[in-house]
Amino acid sequence: MDPVNRTGGARDTTAEGTLDRMRSVPMCAFRSQDPPRVGPIRHPERVATRDEVRSVRPARQEDILSVLAVHAQRDGAATAPESASELQRATWARMMATDNLTVYLCEVDGKPVGTATLLVMPNLTYECAPTGFVEAVVVAVGHRRKGVATAMMERVLQDSRAAGCNKVQLLSHKRHATDGGHRLYRAVGFEPEAEGFRLYHGHVPTAVQAARST
Repeated sequence: MDPVNRTGGARDTTAEGTLDRMRSVPMCAFRSQDPPRVGPIRHPERVATRDEVRSVRPARQEDILSVLAVHAQRDGAATAPESASELQRATWARMMATDNLTVYLCEVDGKPVGTATLLVMPNLTYECAPTGFVEAVVVAVGHRRKGVATAMMERVLQDSRAAGCNKVQLLSHKRHATDGGHRLYRAVGFEPEAEGFRLYHGHVPTAVQAARST
C-alpha cells in the first residue's frame, strides 16, 4: 500500500519529502533495531479467515469516530460513541496537524477494528537518525487473535523504516505478558531489552490499578 497523507492525497515519498516531514514537528520496554522484520509474519495465533478484506491506512480528519469506536471496544463492554466531545475534536485536530505523528486505522470489511499510533522523533543520536515511538495499539474485542495487530505493526515498521528510523520503541504493560501482547511484539521483531518506567501526573487507568493490586 502506498503511503498517503491525512487529506487522502499521495504522500511525497522522496528523501526531501521525508526530511520536510521530519523537520516539522513515552519509555520503552521493547525495541526494534534496523533492519526490522517487515515481511510476512507467521503468528502462532493468527486465524483470520481468507474472505476478510483487511486494510491498514493512516487515519484522516473524518475518522475520529472510527478511532474512538475502537478504543471504546477495547474491553468489549462499551458501545461506539455517536459523537466526539469538543476536547476530543480539538485533540484530534492537533494530532492530524502533527506531520511526524500518524494514527493508523485497521478495517475489516470496512469496519474499524484496530488502531495504533507512530511518532517519529528527530534526535542527535544514531547519526541523527530519528527514533519511532509506538503508542495506543488497540484491537477491538472479537477481532483479536486474527492478525489485526500484526498487520498494523507491519505497517508501522514499514513506514518507520521509510522515514529513516534506526530504532523503534514501544512500552507495553507487564499484564500483557500473559494475554499474547508481548508474544506479538517479539514475533514482529521487537526485543525486550530495556526496562520501562511510567509516572502518571493525573488519572491512573483502571486496568493499571487492577494490575497493581494483583
